Amino acid sequence: MEKPALLRAEIEKHLPEFKNNPEKLTLFVQNGRVSGNKHTLGHEVRYTLALMIDGYTGDTDILNAVILNWARSHQPDLLAPGRVPDNAYRFEADILDNQSCDLLIELALSERITVTADNNGQVTVRHQKPPTEDEMANILHGGSYE
Repeated sequence: MEKPALLRAEIEKHLPEFKNNPEKLTLFVQNGRVSGNKHTLGHEVRYTLALMIDGYTGDTDILNAVILNWARSHQPDLLAPGRVPDNAYRFEADILDNQSCDLLIELALSERITVTADNNGQVTVRHQKPPTEDEMANILHGGSYE
């Protein structure tokens, strides 16, 4: 799974509080499922990524904006109008005082993995990036996506 590390890096890039205090941000995977393909070793992994944030003193709207911006490139279906389940992006907050809170954010994520082997048996694993909006429009008009 690549997305947990990619999201952590994005949060640390835009919110230095977490780069300077990495122990304040804990990520873990819950409810993981693997769906295999009948004729290949490729598969899809679906899971809930939980972000536990201890003693957050920043603006939660900015934190949400960073996560949503990351989702544009890495999990665009979180932003698709009308098709996103209510539980795709959820949170809980424990208000500690007027300036800090503990947060639990849960994101429904998926990753598609392609597995190939060459003639020598060397296996290559590649994580597929989700298609962009332009690529999806191309697919809908008879194009393809790799």
